[in-house]
Amino acid sequence: MKKRRVLNLRELRKAKGWTQQDLAERAGVNLSNYNAIENGRGRGFKVVMKQGIANVLGVNLFDLFPEEREKVEEICGGRRQLQMFIPREEIKRD
Repeated sequence: MKKRRVLNLRELRKAKGWTQQDLAERAGVNLSNYNAIENGRGRGFKVVMKQGIANVLGVNLFDLFPEEREKVEEICGGRRQLQMFIPREEIKRD
């Protein structure tokens, strides 16, 4: 099952009055890479790049890119290390 975004990247960017170039520069991302991500062709891009975009927009990485949660949990070795991606209070507890 494909996970849907909770937040819309284009709408968030436009709400701030930014162009794609503006957001790409603020996030330290190449414009063509940002364009691919915003248009749903960003599956191969690194989580760190997507985290930069989420940070600039002031949103949670997993609300913007829910497909990254499993990958990040696997890389980080579980919930404890997720703190570098999302606030502690948002990490589900067993």
